[in-house]
Amino acid sequence: MRPLLFLIPAVSLATEFPTPTNSETQPGSPMPAEEVAAKTPMPEGFKIGVFASEPTVQNPIDCSWDTRGRMWVAENFTYERLGTTLRDDLRDRVILLKDTTGDGKADERLVFTDTLLNLTSIEWTPEGLWVMCPPQLLFIPDENRDAIPDSEPQVILDGFTVPKGNHHNFANGLRIGPDGWLYGRCGGSAPGEVGKPGTPDADRIPLRGGIWRYHRTRGTFEVIASGTTNPWGHDWDENGNLFLINTVNDHLFHAVPGMRLARLLTNPANPRVYETIPGHADHWHFDTSGKWNESRNGVANDFGGGHAHVGMMIYQGNNWPAEYRGKLFTINLHGRRINQEILTPKGSGFVASHGEDLFITPDPFFRGVELTQGPHGEVYVLDWSDTGECHENTGVHRTSGRIYMISYDEYRRWEDDMTKTSNEELLPILQNKENSWQSRMACQVRALRKSPHSRDAKHASPTGEELIQKGFMPIDAGEQRFWIKPESESDFIRSLTENWPLDSITSTRIDTDEASYLADEYIELFIILADRSPQVRLQLASTLQRLPFDLRKHLALALVSHAEDADDHNLPLLVWYGLIPVADEHPDHLVEIFSACTWPKLRRFIARRLAEDLDTRPEPFNQLLKLATGPPTLVGATTDLIRGLTDATRGWQKATPPPNWPAFVKSLDPSLKPQLAPLELLFGTGLPLSEVRQIALDPKAPLDARQSALRSLIRANPDDLKKILISLLDVQHLNTTAAEGLATFDDPRVGRILTLKLNRFHAAQQDEILAILCSRPAFARTLLDRIEQKKLPAQRLSAFHARQIDSLGDEALSTQLRKVWGTSGLTDQAKTELIEATRAQLTPAVLAKADLTNGSQIFQTHCATCHKLHGQGSDIGPDLTGGGRSNLDYLLHNIIDPSAELAPDYRMELFTLTDGRTLTGVIKEQSPRTLTIQTMTTKETIERTQIQDRQLFETSLMPEGLLNGLTTEQTRDLFGYLMHPGKPD
Repeated sequence: MRPLLFLIPAVSLATEFPTPTNSETQPGSPMPAEEVAAKTPMPEGFKIGVFASEPTVQNPIDCSWDTRGRMWVAENFTYERLGTTLRDDLRDRVILLKDTTGDGKADERLVFTDTLLNLTSIEWTPEGLWVMCPPQLLFIPDENRDAIPDSEPQVILDGFTVPKGNHHNFANGLRIGPDGWLYGRCGGSAPGEVGKPGTPDADRIPLRGGIWRYHRTRGTFEVIASGTTNPWGHDWDENGNLFLINTVNDHLFHAVPGMRLARLLTNPANPRVYETIPGHADHWHFDTSGKWNESRNGVANDFGGGHAHVGMMIYQGNNWPAEYRGKLFTINLHGRRINQEILTPKGSGFVASHGEDLFITPDPFFRGVELTQGPHGEVYVLDWSDTGECHENTGVHRTSGRIYMISYDEYRRWEDDMTKTSNEELLPILQNKENSWQSRMACQVRALRKSPHSRDAKHASPTGEELIQKGFMPIDAGEQRFWIKPESESDFIRSLTENWPLDSITSTRIDTDEASYLADEYIELFIILADRSPQVRLQLASTLQRLPFDLRKHLALALVSHAEDADDHNLPLLVWYGLIPVADEHPDHLVEIFSACTWPKLRRFIARRLAEDLDTRPEPFNQLLKLATGPPTLVGATTDLIRGLTDATRGWQKATPPPNWPAFVKSLDPSLKPQLAPLELLFGTGLPLSEVRQIALDPKAPLDARQSALRSLIRANPDDLKKILISLLDVQHLNTTAAEGLATFDDPRVGRILTLKLNRFHAAQQDEILAILCSRPAFARTLLDRIEQKKLPAQRLSAFHARQIDSLGDEALSTQLRKVWGTSGLTDQAKTELIEATRAQLTPAVLAKADLTNGSQIFQTHCATCHKLHGQGSDIGPDLTGGGRSNLDYLLHNIIDPSAELAPDYRMELFTLTDGRTLTGVIKEQSPRTLTIQTMTTKETIERTQIQDRQLFETSLMPEGLLNGLTTEQTRDLFGYLMHPGKPD
């Protein structure tokens, strides 16, 4: 198992290992490690000790174990603070630590290699060490296991991008899975194009966050589950179910191959995904309703400490009490604690509930990065030991680092070398369900002995031919092959469904290149298995994506017939992901699946997908209409069809109705016909415009009917539309819709009217009206004139509005903007100076005098259009409640220089429309025909043909200049409110 690939140039060793130096700017230093252990409260009976600390270990970022019980530790020194490049004058290294005396402290230290750069993760195997140094996955051979590299590192894969200016979300997390593949993680802000060195761009595999795996002998790379924001921990339970921990949005996922997991503010790469799978926890580790209480600086609270999670372990040892077995543990970075998650089966998967936090450390420098179970069930916690939140925006404290050990029963050191055991001695270790460390190590040794190229081949198991002759049947699962001896087909199925680990039931673990070969042979078995349980159906839904397109219908029909799964957390979405390509190859299969489907969400998605092709291939959707027009269909199917059609055509200006549309409309229950208003207008088959106009203007008509009629008029654009819209600007609840319609008219008079009536709109809608006024030069000129005439305060313009006006490309307007409002763009040097000046201004004494009520009002004006805090505001940007807002530097960098760390999907685009408007925002959704643009105030779906020009900028949707126009006291109040741990009374 030794790939013969490329070598990377060795870092010059002409000088000694560079001495790590601190760039940390915050005052203070870590508490002594022994003092931290002594002062950290633990549950009764637990003990926490110091396994290693500086100078023995520094900046530990990851670890692994070998069969001799030695801990291999990755030390990273090349990482640098926010806004700088990685340090190429330093190097990273891998060390080995061992307790040789049994006192629980590392007294033996070896350096395996100190030639690495940008080291994020390692994983030991009997053949050598796997190393992640983005953008490369490396392998360092050590076949004789003497802890001395056999050669220079080999580049196995590259393309794990290190994004410019973004110092987090790197590829990380190397772990050998129960199927023998090498697994890893990657954050969404570090999108990669992965392949073996020299692979052409067209043949590389895109990686957009999530979990990936690599087959160590075949060289196959796969993305297992895409999405998430910044996963930095994963583990498997005793049945092989994979769980991962995440930062910023949903913090915990049960990951199954083929899942598209939720990620903050980002669209799936495939626009036909429609909806991602949300997290599998029933809670957050911060209060989203406004009762944050006290979580700053690690003070205990009921919620868990914040949104940043690093490292993860499912405890499967025999040192801790039995009630902890199977519980999931993760480090909460902002809360300086270990969160406990209780995993409970639910439907096809699991739900995680918040258990009691294991500990909260008093050390302000505690930055736990990983949890790992040791040989006898004790647990080790790696502590990077630094401040600066998770972005190191105050520099790096490289001279410190700790590894703590947590035990309950008496600690015992590991004294064996498992590679020297016989097959007979190895068998009970393989079957040891009490200690996953030992059984997982035994699996690696067993896999090593099965390799014909291994020096350990003398221990090899019986050959497959010998087992077949004895009546055994092979079941392939990844790179492992299991053998059973069934007496009949029913016995074979029972073995799979009752005695087999759930993640090995189907070809979920069968390699992609084998799936087509096995599909014809296994499809009937899969259909039979679909009746067994929701958990089995989850694995089958995963397998669906590996089947040939023409066979997917058969398995899908077996799955969607189970009405009890209609509201399942995973199944409707996972099945949909497997059906997406079927629409292109076999759309008639989707019609058949729709007719048998008992899941409303899946029916809606099928209708939506087929309706998206109305203008090029209308017949499949026409067949859906025929189904709905015929005998009574499944309950709710007609509503799902209507909703799917509405979703598919949102933003369309005109379409030809399918032939079966009139009969479908005629067959509908009258209660459903109001849902058809926008569709009938789209097809030109609805009420005459005269009647629509009458409803919109009738003060006695129901408000929802007037709103619908008004939107229909705007879409139809009759000659008298402008007059109608102006007449409705004083009608509450209709005036904002009227203003949106007026935005399409390039008429200075419209701008003057909206500016004069600005205060007549509800406060919550005024930002949207201001955004309309900033979308055209004619409107913006009127707005700036009012400000210059002192008839409107300059503070009414936010930094977003200012940037929108500046983006119109009118030099006279930009000059006027600078005159009445100021400038939002600063040089890098000016930003640095402003950060330093504001930091010096906002001392603890000054912040203590902040008017929190006034700060809340400023937040509502300048920030709440995008962000939530204490449950109030919008969810366009991240929820600030659980973030690092107690850290002044964290806030200063993100507010003054929001584009310093910019994820590709958060880059702002400028759209010039054919009607003369200019919009700035990010793409929220897209289809072949439309784009949905999220601006700072609204979300608008438009046809691609309406876009005259679009420009992509290397700037964030969040504009610079947020503090422009704020007085010293207002700045103090805003930061005081943002940093306050609780919601002001």
